[in-house]
Amino acid sequence: MKAEEVCEPEDACTIDPSSIKGTDEELGGILIVVLKGTYLTWDHADSAVEFGKAVMAVGRRTSICLRGDAVLMAKAGQDPDGHIPLCEKLLEVIDFGGRVLVSMESLESRGLDV
Repeated sequence: MKAEEVCEPEDACTIDPSSIKGTDEELGGILIVVLKGTYLTWDHADSAVEFGKAVMAVGRRTSICLRGDAVLMAKAGQDPDGHIPLCEKLLEVIDFGGRVLVSMESLESRGLDV
């Protein structure tokens, strides 16, 4: 296999939000399911939130669903060492008109409450 035939994981997830054509009535809104609440990895949760904001910027309804460890994103009081806390980024999604859905089962299994 040649080097140019290998696709890095982050490249496989690249999409241009402006390429999503059609109205919400035709296509429905966008649902982004996040399963990890990690910082600073190629699949970190911050990328999902930024993608959601980009989709909203081109006029699409967007919901972000937090399941598994991703529910930790919604926890207040995070100190991510020089980065914007993910809970603040989720508030930006809400401020932009998006929805944030959180799995109660995932919250409870991690000892968190609403």
